[in-house]
Amino acid sequence: MMNSRSLRRRGFTLVELMVVIVIVASLASLIIASVIGSLTKGKEARNRVDITQLEVALEQFKQRFGMYPPSRIKLCERLSYYDLTTTASGAPNNQLDYDSVQTLTSMFPRIDTTGWTAIGIDWNGNGAIDSFASPLLPGMDGPGAITLEGDQCLVFFLGGIPGAGPSCLGFAADPKNPANSLSTDRIGPFFEFPSSRLGASRFASNAYNTYYSYADTFGFPYAYFSAYKVRNGYNRYFTCTAPSYVLGIPFTNSDCQTTLGVSPYLQTAVQYHKPTSFQIMSAGADNSFAAGGVIWTPQSVPSICAQGTSGYDDQANFTSGVLGAGVE
Repeated sequence: MMNSRSLRRRGFTLVELMVVIVIVASLASLIIASVIGSLTKGKEARNRVDITQLEVALEQFKQRFGMYPPSRIKLCERLSYYDLTTTASGAPNNQLDYDSVQTLTSMFPRIDTTGWTAIGIDWNGNGAIDSFASPLLPGMDGPGAITLEGDQCLVFFLGGIPGAGPSCLGFAADPKNPANSLSTDRIGPFFEFPSSRLGASRFASNAYNTYYSYADTFGFPYAYFSAYKVRNGYNRYFTCTAPSYVLGIPFTNSDCQTTLGVSPYLQTAVQYHKPTSFQIMSAGADNSFAAGGVIWTPQSVPSICAQGTSGYDDQANFTSGVLGAGVE
């Protein structure tokens, strides 16, 4: 007769159970890390497609209007909100205001400036001509005079007048009023922005700034910088005196210093990347840009975009990989 003890099933000891738990946890962490890594790589690939498509759209915009979109503009719903005064030598007192009017009248050479002054143009598409501060102080930002940064310029110029949804409606083909909501004939959009990735919350502290930004696949706005029509012209407003603002809007006085926290990158000490066109950037999975404004080359990567820093996973249109990969 067999001993009953030999038939009794042997259980796991506490040590054996702990070993099994550790092995399972290790395998799970490896699987999770692999899945997260795959998801991140997939989003980076979609960002690359986005950036390429935005480049194509910007070229189409240039073909239509003879220039790339600026990366800073003031949109005033009445022409009188701009400061178009000049110094004794004829130089603009407010370069941004002057440039903004020049850009819009260049795009729409038959725009009705008399109507723009007396009636207004509904640039923000809210169905009203927004009032301004009282007393009127031209050159300031206010309800009907909003300064857009590069991320908002990218959407406004490629998408046109903001619509509900959110959406982009293109510009009206009405030569006198490009924001005419009754015009069914439209110019653009030059890029089809998915509604789910358009947002107007970046300047939530300013209820009047309802212009959209376009988020990358990680949910953070793409940064956009224009070289304007001058080689290496990215710092167009660097030496300008910032205007006073009616509202506490956190804008600085330079195209090279945006509230997204990034500046355009240089190729050498005297030349920017994409010196005659534009730079587009994504902040990557960490939703945090490196500061930029420095020389980026494969050789400089270890000192400016090392692994573990905010710039490592950034993407841009002047390199095929993430900035930390050091690939031209």
